[in-house]
Amino acid sequence: MLESHALKTVTAICPQMCASYFIMKEGELDFRTGDIITLLDAPPGTPHGWLYGGVNVAKRGFFPATYVEYQK
Repeated sequence: MLESHALKTVTAICPQMCASYFIMKEGELDFRTGDIITLLDAPPGTPHGWLYGGVNVAKRGFFPATYVEYQK
């Protein structure tokens, strides 16, 4: 398992009235609007426009950067 360090947290939002993000393939992170996602160091080869993070401690994966906004 890769060691990751938390970078910052983001609040999950879904544009265009989407309620949640559901994974399309293995390795992605699903979440609901309002979840707090902790950004982690992305593994090598992370696709452009995607972030890597976790919700709680148990769930980690990739998710589209356009689905989140940074907390102030």
